[in-house]
Amino acid sequence: MGAIDFIPNVRPWESLEAQLSEITLHIIKNVFKFEGMTPVQAATIPLFLSYKDVVVEAVTGSGKTLAYIVPLFELLRKSGKLAKNDVGGLIILPTRELAVQVSKLSFEFLKVVSELFSQFLIIGGTDFGLSLNYYQETGGNLLVATPGRLLKFLKRVTKVNLKTLEVLILDEADRLLDLGFKEALTDILTLLPKQRRTGLFSATQTHEVEDLIRAGLRNPVRIQVKVKASGQLLSSSACIATPPTLNNYYFICLRQEKFSQLVSFMKNRESQKFIVFFATCACVDYFALVLKRLEIMSSFPLLSMHGKMVVKKRTGTFNSFKENINGALFCTDVIARGIDLPDVDWVVQFDPPQDPSVFVHRCGRTARQGRQGCALIYLTEEEDAYVEFLRNRKIPLSEFKEDCATYNYSRLSEDIRQLAMKDRNIIEKGNRAIVSFVRSYKEHLCSLIFHMKHLSLSALCEEFGVISVPKMPEFKNVHLSINQSVDLKSIPYANKQREAARLKNIGRATLKSTTYNKKFRRANSWSLRKDKKALKMKRKQSKAAKRAYREKEKLSCQKTDEVDLEELERDTKLMKKLKKKKISEADFENFFVNKPL
Repeated sequence: MGAIDFIPNVRPWESLEAQLSEITLHIIKNVFKFEGMTPVQAATIPLFLSYKDVVVEAVTGSGKTLAYIVPLFELLRKSGKLAKNDVGGLIILPTRELAVQVSKLSFEFLKVVSELFSQFLIIGGTDFGLSLNYYQETGGNLLVATPGRLLKFLKRVTKVNLKTLEVLILDEADRLLDLGFKEALTDILTLLPKQRRTGLFSATQTHEVEDLIRAGLRNPVRIQVKVKASGQLLSSSACIATPPTLNNYYFICLRQEKFSQLVSFMKNRESQKFIVFFATCACVDYFALVLKRLEIMSSFPLLSMHGKMVVKKRTGTFNSFKENINGALFCTDVIARGIDLPDVDWVVQFDPPQDPSVFVHRCGRTARQGRQGCALIYLTEEEDAYVEFLRNRKIPLSEFKEDCATYNYSRLSEDIRQLAMKDRNIIEKGNRAIVSFVRSYKEHLCSLIFHMKHLSLSALCEEFGVISVPKMPEFKNVHLSINQSVDLKSIPYANKQREAARLKNIGRATLKSTTYNKKFRRANSWSLRKDKKALKMKRKQSKAAKRAYREKEKLSCQKTDEVDLEELERDTKLMKKLKKKKISEADFENFFVNKPL
């Protein structure tokens, strides 16, 4: 496997050794407004166009998508017109959002030559039957897909022709394997022709990716574009894993102060755009709900997004955030990879990722394509070793000096509790969130740094602002400092329909319980007497049955004995007659031969 040491020299597109077509250059310059190539594009495109397999590792936001879209488009053009069911290119991506984003980019190229090629998007969350019918009508020469839905599609569609495949792209390959698509990818690779060009792209490489390289690529060229802190690109060990235009910060605070620090931080920068990463889907739902209800942030645009949302809502949220000039998106790692969101000023990691390799991808949602950006991670005093851990992984961080706590944490917690007293939904979401966070914390891959024995559960309850301790073994000895004499059953839902349904269910349960108790008290004494009588009767019947059986057996034995005596007496008389010669021996033997049994 070869490797390329790329020396930076951002050049115009016309300077490529493998000349691009005028159509391609027109789209790049006039549609996307890219005047020059990024280093990863300048290194990858010539190799791809010379029919070599490539493995590309480069920092996030370095232009990897265009690095494979351009050569893919050029190779498809050279292959000539394809039939509607002939597949010339296949791009596999880990998430729906990334697949939609890449399909929009590739469509800008294909629509110029729409009479020659067509594109088809294959992702989950859509009606599979409708997709099949649509493909049967239109076909598709370039498939952009997620692995699970693609495998199902290939197994069900009989008319698709994969023998014409020219280029296979695996984008965010490490994430494809993290999400458990290894089996699906293996099955897909067995269906594809071996005579093809394959490109594997990612910001990080893992052992699983190396296995995939050996299985799916033939003598690939490895391209590693690395960055020095000064912005110089090189392939030596003195490099960093994040873009040079990214300012990466960490902030140490008390556990109970984290949320108040975040609120104050965003309040001081209301004109800017934030992506805030949380550990779990339940945490996203809870903190987004609370923040929307707080008066201090009532005018601040806030959206939430995670993998458990329905596809329609998820897509709508994503598009709304892209269009917003300012505001925040609370999310999980569902958009940590490859998603290009314009003009994001800050990436805030409220909770450190379970997998340290995801840290780089989260940060990469800002400072893309040479733009400036900032990232901030919140850590407690017990977790400060994580900073040195990241530095050893070539991720430089600086301490964030500004203390943003203009909104006191005890006041914030009290405000959240007041909100919870008016809406049962906040109580339920808060309990689910804190339980999910503890479970996530217990499963952290950096367990030496993020260990349960260092996690203050009372401070965690203060951070979340819960009014009751969750029913979880870890919280067995945790006591809240607030008055716990509140009757939780009396707290209503703010949503009138949900509250009406709750009261109706309570009424049904109470009525059912009361009716049962009355009937039981009224029938209990009579039922006991009835049961005793039934038991006595059953015992009597059992004794009578046993006596009848014994009598029957005794009578049967008596009858058998009487028959036996009669036969014995008859046989004796015959013997006597034989001795006295009153009958012959032949008559005697003939009697026993013909004797009934």
